[in-house]
Amino acid sequence: FSDYKRILKDDGTLWINLGDFVVGQGYDLVPERFALKMIENGWIVHDRIVWAKKNPTWTSGKRGVVCTETIFVFKQSYLAHYDSGWLKDMTVENDKVTIGTPKGKIKLRSFFDFRDNVLITHTPNNSKLRDACKEQGVTLTHNATFPLSVPLIAILTGSKEGDTVLDSFSGTATTGKACQILGRKYIGYEVN
Repeated sequence: FSDYKRILKDDGTLWINLGDFVVGQGYDLVPERFALKMIENGWIVHDRIVWAKKNPTWTSGKRGVVCTETIFVFKQSYLAHYDSGWLKDMTVENDKVTIGTPKGKIKLRSFFDFRDNVLITHTPNNSKLRDACKEQGVTLTHNATFPLSVPLIAILTGSKEGDTVLDSFSGTATTGKACQILGRKYIGYEVN
């Protein structure tokens, strides 16, 4: 992530989606450890969003099923572009996605609830993609997918039309699809 500092524009933001997992007898606190390490390396935590999922992956052991992931938004400077003006153009019932202030200003909630209203979705099902990969002799082993609304929100909030979005964990290229829809340039790569 230190190399991202070199290529990120002064007003750019870095959005990272992280879940936690059990190591031995307990959780490893991956999101918290990651954030602390990023702060040690000079990044500023601009925002922290909780993503609630209706159909989470089963959690082993005598513990609750983890149904949230953390989305951290990092920046290098206070010049970071973070625009929630696009929310004004949305029609949302019951104020589920946005929250108004007494002065009528709109902000993005720090809790994405994909169970109601505009963000109705489950974690995407990879079965069709997995079958297509299998026909090509490729084994899809990683299920870390997210709905199109996650990168749409990140891109609308953290970039301007014509900007370039880098996704170094491209996976199924959901972020690339969001860039096509929103008129952004896209660079994506995936180790696997």
